[in-house]
Amino acid sequence: MATGRAPHHPRAPGTCHPCVNARQYQHPAGSAPLDCRHVRCHQSPWLTAEQQRIWRSCLAGVARIDSHLNLALAEFGLDLNEYEILVTLSESDDHSLRMSDLAQRVYQSRSRLTHTAKRMEEQGLLRRERANDDRRGVVASLTDEGMALLVEAAPTHVRSVRDILIDVATPDDLRALGRVMGAVLEVAD
Repeated sequence: MATGRAPHHPRAPGTCHPCVNARQYQHPAGSAPLDCRHVRCHQSPWLTAEQQRIWRSCLAGVARIDSHLNLALAEFGLDLNEYEILVTLSESDDHSLRMSDLAQRVYQSRSRLTHTAKRMEEQGLLRRERANDDRRGVVASLTDEGMALLVEAAPTHVRSVRDILIDVATPDDLRALGRVMGAVLEVAD
């Protein structure tokens, strides 16, 4: 769903999706009317109250973490996406990656990464060049300026990660979160 909210059926069982006139489309629990425009909503069970609470906490928590980390990185003129690009390039061979590989590793679309990389290139944090092996691809490389900024920003970033997540969770909760996020990353797009 575009809102990022999980499906939650606000009407009594046996009614159609709330955006369809429910009085007109009353039907027995478990069966969708033939003319329902939201057949997909009838193929998955609705979230329980507990699942809904957990889902909404997850959304709010991710937003809070992103906000906290972005605020800390703003001191260095970076946002979290830019920081992750610097980190990923710093961890790769020769501090360089093809843009397509970089996009996958930082979980950004190629289009979004292209815009971000252009901005970072203008700031002197990375450079983009045609790939030597096929001349069709583009390789992003971390510059000395980009590495210096990463080294400067890293202690603040790590401290902010600890403040907002690591130090507020028990070790068992962190391991459970790691398992859940690992499972999420395995779900096919």
